[in-house]
Amino acid sequence: MDDGEEMEAALELEIKQKLSKLSDSDLKSVSAFLLRLRHGSEESKEERSRIMKEMDDGRKTSLMGERFNTSYSEIM
Repeated sequence: MDDGEEMEAALELEIKQKLSKLSDSDLKSVSAFLLRLRHGSEESKEERSRIMKEMDDGRKTSLMGERFNTSYSEIM
């Protein structure tokens, strides 16, 4: 593990510890913020575009792909 990975791991641990101490309402607020960030990413826009094209082509499509199927318990 290099210095960058160690720093990331330490930051991730710190964030998880702080999140675990939040009230339910604050946690919902943080969750909504993170969801807005994810939905605003270029990758997310491209994925939604791909899904819409598949639906336009008449194919059955899952709106919850593997990449977006993350539960709260996996984050904590």
